[in-house]
Amino acid sequence: MSAEDALCILKDWLVYLQAPDTTRWRLTRDTAIIFPPKAVTARNQQMILVGKTTQRFVSFSRKDVQTAAADMISGRLQSVEITYMEHALWIQCATHKDEEGCFVINTAHPDYADTAFTAKMPSAEAFMWLTQYPCGGFLPEGEIWEKKAED
Repeated sequence: MSAEDALCILKDWLVYLQAPDTTRWRLTRDTAIIFPPKAVTARNQQMILVGKTTQRFVSFSRKDVQTAAADMISGRLQSVEITYMEHALWIQCATHKDEEGCFVINTAHPDYADTAFTAKMPSAEAFMWLTQYPCGGFLPEGEIWEKKAED
């Protein structure tokens, strides 16, 4: 893209908090971009952990996400919610009270504007979604995903 287009996207994103239209963008697996080696605070980024208490973090690393996912799978947490970019990349995992060992994943993705997705899955798959979703390897597509239009 041209420098002018890039500057326009950057301005909209940083000044007006408007996520860019990523329709023709290529997903990347460069996890150093999404998860720098040290914890950083990005605008509107947060991780919420619900266990005996609720904790909210605005600065977290990939290791923190992996620990939270492991705690979720082991039963130490009831839910993990991660926002990487407001209105763009979001994922939540919670235990499903009706079925032992089943987890519910809710997610939003910038490639699917105004749409949320939900799916039930076993613990190993839920762990993979929580830890790998922002790296571009997973998109909420396929038979297990239910599409819901956002209000």
